[in-house]
Amino acid sequence: MSTVERFIVFRKRKVKRKGGRVPVMFSEFYSLPNAKEADMLSICSKNELITLLNDLEAKGKYSLESDRLKIFKKLLIYAAVRQTIRKAEKALDLGIIVKNLGLYETHFWASVLTETFRRTLSRKFLYRPSKAFKILYGLDVK
Repeated sequence: MSTVERFIVFRKRKVKRKGGRVPVMFSEFYSLPNAKEADMLSICSKNELITLLNDLEAKGKYSLESDRLKIFKKLLIYAAVRQTIRKAEKALDLGIIVKNLGLYETHFWASVLTETFRRTLSRKFLYRPSKAFKILYGLDVK
């Protein structure tokens, strides 16, 4: 029985901003080992994803494939929505919300985000489903 390994690649790229070109850390999510295109691309720091991964892990290694898939999807959701949040307090609230998502909610939001990115191949089109996530879970309240 073969297992499909999902992985995240972190790359530094320069992005055009008001002050010129600024280096930014991109997170690329792949669900297949030989995939040429990422399932999703977002701007999220490696440290934040590692912290969330440590919070999600109950044990050191997972024995079930479904547990690893669920964690991969939760990291994907966090990274997609995190790039639309500026305040650190809301980022902490986002981490708590993502940790408490159920199985069906996790699958729904991960599939919405990946399908949106696959259709458009642009990060800017992830802002609409991310906004819907924030409104639904009360992160958009000022």
